Amino acid sequence: MKNQDIIEYEKKISELPIEEQKKHLLHLKEIADGKKLGPLTGHPNLDQPWLSLYSTDEIVNDYEKRTVYSFLKDRNKDNMNNTLLQFYNKKISTKKVYEMSDLIAEKLVNDYHIKKGDKVSLCLPTIPETYYLALALWKIGAIANLIDPRINEERIKESIGEDSKLVFGIDTYNEKIESATRNMKCDVVSVSAAESLDLIMKTVYKIKAKIKKVDRLIPWKQFLKKGPNKKYEKVEEVKYEENSPIAIVYTSGTTGVPKGVMLTNENIVHVAEEERKNVPDMKEGDKYLVIMPPFIAYGLVCGICCPMSTCQKMILIPKFEPKEFDKLVMKHKPNHMLGVPSFFEDLTRSKLIKNQDLSFIKYCIVGGDKLNEKSENLINDFFKKHNVKNTIVKGYGMTELSSAAFTNHDNEHNKVGSVGTPYLGNSVKIVSPTTGENLTYNNVGEVYVSSPSIMEGYVNNSEEEQKVIHYDENGKKWVKTGDLGQVDENGNLSIEGRIKRIIIRPDGHNVFPSMIEKLLLTNDKVEDVAVVGISSPEYENGKIPTAFVVVKEEYKGQEEEILKELIEVSSIKLPPRDVAVNYKFIDQIPLNSVGKQDIKALEEEYSERGKSR
Repeated sequence: MKNQDIIEYEKKISELPIEEQKKHLLHLKEIADGKKLGPLTGHPNLDQPWLSLYSTDEIVNDYEKRTVYSFLKDRNKDNMNNTLLQFYNKKISTKKVYEMSDLIAEKLVNDYHIKKGDKVSLCLPTIPETYYLALALWKIGAIANLIDPRINEERIKESIGEDSKLVFGIDTYNEKIESATRNMKCDVVSVSAAESLDLIMKTVYKIKAKIKKVDRLIPWKQFLKKGPNKKYEKVEEVKYEENSPIAIVYTSGTTGVPKGVMLTNENIVHVAEEERKNVPDMKEGDKYLVIMPPFIAYGLVCGICCPMSTCQKMILIPKFEPKEFDKLVMKHKPNHMLGVPSFFEDLTRSKLIKNQDLSFIKYCIVGGDKLNEKSENLINDFFKKHNVKNTIVKGYGMTELSSAAFTNHDNEHNKVGSVGTPYLGNSVKIVSPTTGENLTYNNVGEVYVSSPSIMEGYVNNSEEEQKVIHYDENGKKWVKTGDLGQVDENGNLSIEGRIKRIIIRPDGHNVFPSMIEKLLLTNDKVEDVAVVGISSPEYENGKIPTAFVVVKEEYKGQEEEILKELIEVSSIKLPPRDVAVNYKFIDQIPLNSVGKQDIKALEEEYSERGKSR
């Protein structure tokens, strides 16, 4: 079909009544199931081959529009006496979590006059108080502004903004948070990670943490206290209202200044519901290791709201150290884990786990960064040898999509190298970066995603928002991901790299780093690779494609021989102008605070004129 025909076809479908659209989806499912012959358009967003993975009921039945607070409380109504949170040696029941959130909601409304739509900043790690506060804020319809306490003072100040009504900060950063908020009119509450510990561990924490008290900050215990003669109004749960922001999380800033992303009830509930369909063996009482922080969409939605919606026992790790991952796994024996590729790659090299039975693991979910085929096969082989039932569950999304939008549905439909298929209700199309044409299967272009989980928008940044949000000719809303990818006939999406990571050589030729990385990783002696554009003293314009290579420990000292192998395979497998021009052997690829490859750090470190030589 020609592009104009595609547009007309999309328009015709979009104008159908809702019930007729559902019938059309069932028609597409029958084609995908092989029960009908077609016709098909050859465009993934129109054919939706992934519908074969879902039941008829799942396709036609809508889930109820409701607040996240109502959704989670309803899911946990029969789970009140069971443990919801485990924080070191302290077990906290679901009932206790809701009692605390109710108490805090009363304080927020009666003492601080927080109301629906007000912004309250939480500069906190993964501790029970973060859960209490988030639920309390969502109960009254306020917005939880989630901030990484590790970032610099200026960024904290910018993220809090002038409109935060109240700030909660972790006590280990008292001085930095006090300085960032010194000229603000809002109160600041200092929260200690020791609040939910027993007396012995609380004492140990205070000795080790060396907390510096700041008089201006309100201690958590004082915040919770109720005046002796004060009568509080009862706080009712806020009613659902369409497209109301309830959380702000921040982009990683790997391609520029981090942006505040506003997420709504609909966004978060959609991801939680779809994760449950795609990883169904998550049962009440299962243990979920929470290592991703709450101030990123991945941690907030997939690491908190999703396991809570399935009544799992969440093991909270407030300060996660990747090198300790294997110890955490063997100590807690979780059924489910969420992380970035590097965490699970480290497991395969762990001496502690080498001879252990890991059959207690049901799902390991990976996202946040690209998992290359070599690592995926390595991890899956490791899982099989250690009696893990499922292959690694891959996800794909972005902060602007409330974290996850794709996943591999099950072992049978797990295509190695892909990030899976869209969640039900989501759609994907591949658009030519040069012509804007909607491309057919197995063609590389920019990935556009449409989903109920698309953010409400950026905080005070409509200019950047317009670069990301796209409305097509029929008014359908899409996110332009900035990723290059392709979709196969079964709906599997494969990510080929970032548009912004395209390296423009001094001669004007465009080089795709992912092509080089994928090829160099086929060498068994190579542990990791990142290809980066580095400035050269010889040229004013353009950059030199430079491969940063990490060699496996047992092959250290053989770099000269390995370099010859990499140059040779590149000359055979890649066009002459698509190879790495320079190679640098380094001990490890730097990672950012959430475990992604920090390409920007490599560029900055090596791009000084002359330093690359």
